[in-house]
Amino acid sequence: MTEASAARPRTTALVMATTFLVACALALPALDCWFTGPDTFMLIRSSRIEGWQDVGRILSTPLASDGVDGLPFYRPVSTFSYALDYHLWGLDPRGFHTTNALLHAAAVTALCWFAYRLTGRLSVACLAAALFLLHPIAAERVYTIDERQDVLVSLLMLASMILFLEFLRAERARAGWYLSALACSALACFAKETAVLLPCLIGLMAWLLESPARPGGRERLKLAALSAAPFAAVLAVYVVVRTVVLRGAGGYGNSAAEWGHSLTVSSGDILLPVFANRLLVPNSRMLMSPMDVALGHYRRYEREELRALVTQAGFDVVDLFGFNRLGGLAWFIVNRILRRKNHTPGQMRWFDRLMPLVRVCEHVLPFKHVSLICIARKPGPLKEVVARHEAPAEIDLDS
Repeated sequence: MTEASAARPRTTALVMATTFLVACALALPALDCWFTGPDTFMLIRSSRIEGWQDVGRILSTPLASDGVDGLPFYRPVSTFSYALDYHLWGLDPRGFHTTNALLHAAAVTALCWFAYRLTGRLSVACLAAALFLLHPIAAERVYTIDERQDVLVSLLMLASMILFLEFLRAERARAGWYLSALACSALACFAKETAVLLPCLIGLMAWLLESPARPGGRERLKLAALSAAPFAAVLAVYVVVRTVVLRGAGGYGNSAAEWGHSLTVSSGDILLPVFANRLLVPNSRMLMSPMDVALGHYRRYEREELRALVTQAGFDVVDLFGFNRLGGLAWFIVNRILRRKNHTPGQMRWFDRLMPLVRVCEHVLPFKHVSLICIARKPGPLKEVVARHEAPAEIDLDS
């Protein structure tokens, strides 16, 4: 990036600050959510730190483990983030969602800065940040507490690549940039397994950017391999530690019996996961259509009807709300009036692109939601938490 192509520092700082604030603003609706995510309570409960023995337990046991059971993953950095949240916020869901939103905004800003430093063009940087910010898969992670590791690993991987890029372009104190990049890569590995891609990305950056003046392809390849080797060594250490802790490769390829997957209880024609706290069902009999029959929906539920069924199944209803008014309007027109029985891949792609608009229409369109979301829990642990906006001072999670 030359001086001629670089934007003024004030302009660059303003763009980065605006990117961060816009990302935070778009994540504000997440603060109204409760403890979303089927593994959320397991993660919070297992992450509490009351002494140094808990730090050792987190470092030496699988994800969401209470010392006996857990999930078939090893992500201590993510677990420590839940521990910090619990220390700061207690059991206030808004605190956990705030952390998710700030991490996501930081990741978007990091991507914007990386694209700017790579190309020297703010327009390219803003486009990259906008695509990441508005992509449904990335945006979904903000709303689900138990998927924080995805946001965290994105931020740490981007930080590692930014620091490595600065190392490639620095004329002095290059060792500091390189060691910082290496430290971020280690944190990324222990946040989520996706960081296995980082040595390849670092090698590719070194091959493309380290010495463009070198004519020999073999020399460039050797230089890229040397640059990526320490990152590969960090990854190898992670793989060894993970294998020892999990007593194998881990992952969902293991048997359900070995890792204790959740059970279900039935009530009529709905299934409620015992350890999950979300239930998504089709909303409103008015929207019943041939498409529902094709999808295997026995019926659509009214709000109070669903509340009664969940209560009869032995669960406490914590929250019950509608979702996706724009989808409800489209469902009524396409499936109820036009009697369509399938959706084309093109229609689904268009719906994905309209997801940001869906959030805006939630508070504007006077129409039925296409779905109902019920947050419920089994009586017992966390029994005192009866409203999503209440943050009790002291709750015994082991009761």
